[in-house]
Amino acid sequence: MSTLTNIIALDQVQKNQLISDDDAAELRKKGLIEGRKPNYCISANVAEQTDQQAEYLEMRGLDDQHYQGLILEYLRKFKQAKRADFEKLLIDKLPQILDEDQRRHRVRNLLQKMRRDGLVEAKGLTWYLKKS
Repeated sequence: MSTLTNIIALDQVQKNQLISDDDAAELRKKGLIEGRKPNYCISANVAEQTDQQAEYLEMRGLDDQHYQGLILEYLRKFKQAKRADFEKLLIDKLPQILDEDQRRHRVRNLLQKMRRDGLVEAKGLTWYLKKS
């Protein structure tokens, strides 16, 4: 793949446009993109080189530990919550590359993981901190 083709494909990634599987494989091999199809974003290295660290974090999002910490803090302060409360808390903090449905699924998946890990529990549609 030529350098020009790489540049065009990388530009498409930054504009949230679809790229071919071959282009994605080439850019990934060169360490220029991250993420899963079709939600690619520029790599941390590219973001650093182009002074786009803030945009990178917006697109990539933070790690699950950060979001779990917000959920736990919410439950410590307010004792209980519905999933809609967590969606309100997290939707605008989740990666911008995800659409609204994907963000809702991410919140649901976070809660389920936290339940499996013994951090929270659900009674009906209401979530609580797990009592030790």
